[in-house]
Amino acid sequence: MNCLQCNHLIRLLELRSAAYAKARAAPFYRVCTEIAARDLVDMERARTELDEHRLVCSFALALAETLLPRNYDHCAN
Repeated sequence: MNCLQCNHLIRLLELRSAAYAKARAAPFYRVCTEIAARDLVDMERARTELDEHRLVCSFALALAETLLPRNYDHCAN
């Protein structure tokens, strides 16, 4: 169960990952790695955006709240 923004960012990451894999597999990769490097940066940017969104996403926060008991203290030893 994801919010619309989560779904969009997941799809974007999938597209960027596929573009990077395609660039790495391309015959000209050995000659020019610049395209693959650009696609790698785009993929990592998409991953970062998704991770940052998940930190504040109400759906993700609600899920975490339901999975952890109310008196759970993650800092306790």
